[in-house]
Amino acid sequence: AFLPDGRMIVINRRFRIDAGRATTLTIVPAFTPAEGQVLTGDTITEIANQPLAANYEGIAIAPRAGGHTIWMVSDDNFSKPGRTMLLRLELDDALPADAPMIAQPESPIAPVTRTAAAR
Repeated sequence: AFLPDGRMIVINRRFRIDAGRATTLTIVPAFTPAEGQVLTGDTITEIANQPLAANYEGIAIAPRAGGHTIWMVSDDNFSKPGRTMLLRLELDDALPADAPMIAQPESPIAPVTRTAAAR
């Protein structure tokens, strides 16, 4: 998903039997796509080995005063261990564009807010 200034937020997912699910959000500077280009960026947050870890597959960004709200969605894939979740993160635009932008958690184990529980 793109921010208005052209930067892109990317969902990076991984799954390992021994480590479970993990999702990392990366912010990539504005770019012009080129064939074979490898995108690099800074980590915003990582969700792993905690109650909010899930198979996040979708992302949307909504502007708000002073920043943006990032919405992520996961689904249970018709699997008992899977969960359908809607997660909300707040991104503060007060930071300089070149500063690492880390989404601050409310607690040591949870990014900002879980807005919907598993079904």
